[in-house]
Amino acid sequence: MLQLHQLFKDDPNFVMIGVNYQDKLPDAQQYLKEYGTTFAHMRDLKGQLAIDYGVYGVPETFVIDQQGKIRYKYVGPVTGHMYTTITQKVIAPLLKGRAHQHSILMFMPIRLAFAVIVVLATPWSLLAEVQDETALDIQVREIAKTLRCTVCQTENIWESGAPLAQQMRDVVRERLKLGHSPEDIKEYFLSRYGDYIMMAPPKHGVNWLLWVSPFILLLGGGLLLYKEVIGWVRRTPATPTAPPTPPLDEQARQRLERERES
Repeated sequence: MLQLHQLFKDDPNFVMIGVNYQDKLPDAQQYLKEYGTTFAHMRDLKGQLAIDYGVYGVPETFVIDQQGKIRYKYVGPVTGHMYTTITQKVIAPLLKGRAHQHSILMFMPIRLAFAVIVVLATPWSLLAEVQDETALDIQVREIAKTLRCTVCQTENIWESGAPLAQQMRDVVRERLKLGHSPEDIKEYFLSRYGDYIMMAPPKHGVNWLLWVSPFILLLGGGLLLYKEVIGWVRRTPATPTAPPTPPLDEQARQRLERERES
């Protein structure tokens, strides 16, 4: 990322910011002191900024225009062909017109580098209405159970112990305090992470397949089993039956009568 910054730092329309949201301050300061840096850094203390931009992991890089629109997003180290793609095919074309200022935002633990966001999250109001904690806790739990932890993937953010899940629970709590409805909060996360963030995907578009596929598989499996059973029955040879006993003739009947009387 230092190399990338060196490439564009003289352009007045280019701004680059490193965002640290995992390392403790002393660790981050020690790293910057030891290895140096040529661009600005900021801390995402509560993880709010990372959630606002839908960060999945680190390092993660965003290219953002002056209007705050994300023009490009990449998860992973910016090296090799990806460095070429971002510098030559994304940033350079955006800067050619020089009509607007563009930014790179990198989210990262300071040792990994997580890239550039310039549009800062608005601080939560300190004047939020005080709510009953017990009722609030229940609401937080119910909403958190519907949201997937993007780190654990198989757990919801209420059950997950990942730091990102804790940060997302804090966001849910703060938004409830501000008077947002559960639907508003879910829409907030959907707008940043997509349908994947929901433990139960919305029933629209291709998501219908996720809902009906178990029933389709069950029906298909039942039909296959039925065909196999019918085929097996048809292939099984019938058990031969003994021929019927012929009726006794008159001579044999008289002989049996005599044997019975004697």
